[in-house]
Amino acid sequence: MCRSKRTLSEVRNVEIYKDSFWKIMTFSFTQIEKFGTGSLVTRVTNDVTQVQNMVSQFVRGMIRTTLLTFGSIFCMFRLNARFGLTALCAFPFLAGTLAFCLWKANPLFAKLQMELDQINDSMQEDISGIRVIKACVRENYEKLRFGKANETLVKTQLHTLLIFAFMNPVVNAMMYLMVACILLFGSYEVKSGSATLGSIMAAITYTTQMLNGILMLVMLFQNISRGLASWKRIRELLTSRLTFQREV
Repeated sequence: MCRSKRTLSEVRNVEIYKDSFWKIMTFSFTQIEKFGTGSLVTRVTNDVTQVQNMVSQFVRGMIRTTLLTFGSIFCMFRLNARFGLTALCAFPFLAGTLAFCLWKANPLFAKLQMELDQINDSMQEDISGIRVIKACVRENYEKLRFGKANETLVKTQLHTLLIFAFMNPVVNAMMYLMVACILLFGSYEVKSGSATLGSIMAAITYTTQMLNGILMLVMLFQNISRGLASWKRIRELLTSRLTFQREV
């Protein structure tokens, strides 16, 4: 089943490749200069790959992570209502933290693709003008120019990764807090005879599964956010109106 889903996303990826390529073939020189050679290369290669990853991981991951997260909460309610309420109290905080990370990272994904455009532009100019660069002894200048663009790209990537890395300690802290609450409430339940040690251990296991599902959702939404940023760029390419006029 996973293989069929992967094949479906790959087939769709090939179709986007073809549509993007043939669309570029119909562009006038004005449109090519408007987008830039580096940007067109990035849109046909990296952007299409990001969209493929988004579709593939969404199909395979969304159902699994959703069932794991909400199924764990349901099982905790089956064990004890207090355990389930503890999970529900933590869930809005985790969802809000994830929404904040996505809000901060979304502009960076678009910026990341634009910086890839600049690197491809720089590389294309260096390759096409390599004879002139060597003749004018401009190698060091071109190295510095490319290095500056590459450094900017690395900084943006690190900034994006740091935003999502913030989720790991938050989720772990919430997990330990939930375990402490379960042990606290569970101790009273055991004393009153309405719960057993086995049910408390099961609740802790479900808590771990729920938070693992949330971490998987974080990674999934990270890829979805980047894929959507790339899809906007591809859509801009595919929906561009032709400005080429045939000579009579």
